[in-house]
Amino acid sequence: MSVYHFTHFVKNIMDKAEQIKTEAIKWLLKGNLSFKSNRDAIGTEVLFSVKRRKADLLILSTNTHAIEIKSDFDKLDKLKTQLQDYYNSFDKVSVITTLRHVCNIKKVLSPKAGLIIFDNASFKVLRKAKRQKRLNKSSLLMFLPKDELTKIYRAPRGQRLSVTEIRMRIKNQLNADEIREKAFSHLKKRYRKLFELFLHDTAGIIIWDELRGLSGKINKLHG
Repeated sequence: MSVYHFTHFVKNIMDKAEQIKTEAIKWLLKGNLSFKSNRDAIGTEVLFSVKRRKADLLILSTNTHAIEIKSDFDKLDKLKTQLQDYYNSFDKVSVITTLRHVCNIKKVLSPKAGLIIFDNASFKVLRKAKRQKRLNKSSLLMFLPKDELTKIYRAPRGQRLSVTEIRMRIKNQLNADEIREKAFSHLKKRYRKLFELFLHDTAGIIIWDELRGLSGKINKLHG
């Protein structure tokens, strides 16, 4: 294989979403986007929204910051609707993409969404994400499992409610900021524990196959 073809082959591998995700975590661990490994957490393939979507990366610091990754090999036809669900669920939203997609992605991004370019194995922040002020109650409640929901809404003795019914009652009782705080607390606690195990197990050597440890092996949303 010639040097040219080898270089092209390596670039193709590096531009795949899973590899970009791996490199993004390494980048974050160096303190980028103000990430602090002794305080914050990272989740991968985090399920969210009533539409059962997955966030490629979720940074949990003082806010929730979800990141969608679009590689050279990904299509953009559903991105606009994907992003709307992100905006409903997370404090901050960013997209990491390659030079191939950057112009088209700019057209569908909210003014508050961040944009990060991955090129030549490095990242460049074109626009920093700003906090979304209005989150959707129903989307936030999807982060909470039944045991957490029943702590928030204590049903009268003898009353048996489904998870959906409990969510509806909490939605009517609490405002979006109150629900967001409870969802954030649960997510931070859960993914901080997974993140600490991930750091211990990888010992600084991070490969894409290890990222499953940051998903918590969750295959469905609560309830």
